[in-house]
Amino acid sequence: MDPQLSNGFTFRRCLILCAPALLLAVVVRALFIASIPEAFYGADSNSYFDSAVQLWTKHHFVFGEKRRGLYPLILCLAPLFPGNTAQFIALLQHALGLVTIISAGWITGHVTRFRNIWVPVVTCLCAILPQMLWYEHELIADSMVLTAFAFAAALGFPTRDLRGWRLFQFFLAAMLIVALKPHGRPLWLGLVLAAALITGNPLRWGWKNFAVLAATVALMLATGSSQQGGWLFLSSALPLIKTEGNSWPEYRQTLRPVVERLHEDWRHYPWQQLQYKKALGSKGESKIFGEAWPKLVRD
Repeated sequence: MDPQLSNGFTFRRCLILCAPALLLAVVVRALFIASIPEAFYGADSNSYFDSAVQLWTKHHFVFGEKRRGLYPLILCLAPLFPGNTAQFIALLQHALGLVTIISAGWITGHVTRFRNIWVPVVTCLCAILPQMLWYEHELIADSMVLTAFAFAAALGFPTRDLRGWRLFQFFLAAMLIVALKPHGRPLWLGLVLAAALITGNPLRWGWKNFAVLAATVALMLATGSSQQGGWLFLSSALPLIKTEGNSWPEYRQTLRPVVERLHEDWRHYPWQQLQYKKALGSKGESKIFGEAWPKLVRD
């Protein structure tokens, strides 16, 4: 990046250029909330919401391995605020969406020459982006992860300032990504590699930055679950499973009728995978795999 691009681009100027997008974002989000006051309850919301349900209905705290992160804790605290949990989370996530827009404007202003044009254009597109609006209005961690990622990336600009206290803040923001959702690990790794390329010599980062990195690694080891890996791989490769073999014969025998049926039209499996994915992971009775498979899953 040309160092001259950053000259004269202050945070105040960034806010001025982002003003049209922020106004548009507030209007769109206000209309959205007025029409649907409560956040959507999607397919993954239940696993995020489980800790809050256990805490407030059964009065004991259960921090599930699958969603062991900061987002379930936020859901646990939501009932302390006005409105119900779904209403509070919708307001919170839409408010954080404005931070995402400002972060995008700050990044754009540092990587373009005609920032008076590009900052309003890019941020206005962010303000009405359907994906952002949707995830901000759903009880899942993705919109907060996006905010944390955009904020962390924004802290890297101007790149000449990414050292000392700014670098420390950068790593804290990167840590927030994996704290909110363990699946944010690749984003964190990308940010750390970017910091290494920008600063030139990671050995000069200092003890406080290495302390944050060590804490982040410890957090990643203590959060999330690896149990989904095998299940997702199995659902992705189901038509390719060998139904004969000495290892795990009871599993192969149970899957054999479904695998043989898929062989007849395996090219269309990518468009049918979702129904098999849910059935493979279910511990209840399955119409696709019968009664034997759920018993094996529960083992």
